[in-house]
Amino acid sequence: MPLITAGVHLAFAFPLIRKLLLLLGLNNLSLLILTTVICYLTFALFYLAVYRATSHSYFSIVSGMRRGNE
Repeated sequence: MPLITAGVHLAFAFPLIRKLLLLLGLNNLSLLILTTVICYLTFALFYLAVYRATSHSYFSIVSGMRRGNE
């Protein structure tokens, strides 16, 4: 869900980012799209790595608590 939210946020921010870059004289739309996609995918990879690490720790802690209560 957070990755979807980040994607929607980025989609709505994209026109504003493009206008700001046009004000600075940067008008290469294909480069902007490529950079945006690469940044989103990099964010997604880091997010998934952190999610896997923290969920693994969480589930091992919860599993340990269940075994102690039985």
